[in-house]
Amino acid sequence: TFAADAGSASLTATAGTHTVSVGATLASNLAVSVAADSLAVTGVVTGAGSLTKSGAGLLTLGGANTFTGGATVTAGTLALGHASALGTAAATVTGGTLDLNGKTILNNVAVNGGTLTGGTLDVAQLGSLQAGTVLAILTGTGGITKTTAGTLVIGGANSYSGGVTINGGTLTVANTLALGDVA
Repeated sequence: TFAADAGSASLTATAGTHTVSVGATLASNLAVSVAADSLAVTGVVTGAGSLTKSGAGLLTLGGANTFTGGATVTAGTLALGHASALGTAAATVTGGTLDLNGKTILNNVAVNGGTLTGGTLDVAQLGSLQAGTVLAILTGTGGITKTTAGTLVIGGANSYSGGVTINGGTLTVANTLALGDVA
């Protein structure tokens, strides 16, 4: 189902496998709930609005998107079918999984819960690292900073070279390469 009002719109997929192949222009926030199974959006998403993924299912964004309002993952999985699938603004993971799906992206990403996995990200692109799990491969010459009281797990075969700062909470290292090149 699709619903819209003056301030936002929603797209809900309750079950089954669906594909939306037409483009869309976001004028405000688009809340996408995939309750089960999957929804693929292969058309190009443009506009000044944002996208929020919820529900336990899989949403795949496959277009070379240019929307500028950012993307937030609160539940389920948001998988990328294109390196520009997240548009041009930052992404935030508060729950669920952001699966880069083998892509190297240019977006900044904040991990405040949930999981970031499946691709490569320069540490300069990391926003806040409060809690959750980072399994994506972190590269670059900067370091990472863990903030707030939550627990953050890093576990990618990382090669970044700037070290780690812990300003709050707990940092758990899931493999021997997770801390990057600390030599």
